[in-house]
Amino acid sequence: MSLAGFGYADVENRVMCSSDTVMRIASISKSITMAAVAKLWEQGKLDVDKPVQEYVPSFPQKFYGGKP
Repeated sequence: MSLAGFGYADVENRVMCSSDTVMRIASISKSITMAAVAKLWEQGKLDVDKPVQEYVPSFPQKFYGGKP
């Protein structure tokens, strides 16, 4: 693993990025999560038809129309 900063954290003020720069990743985390899920499914380590609580018991269960 590598840790580095490249470019500007603030272009207008010409503040350079460093390994301590905090970035907002926004919706990109959904794509990364889905890629990991797809890889686990491909390897037979994850069944996408099972409730997430079977893998993460502490994950809150959502109810829609009174049903999980």
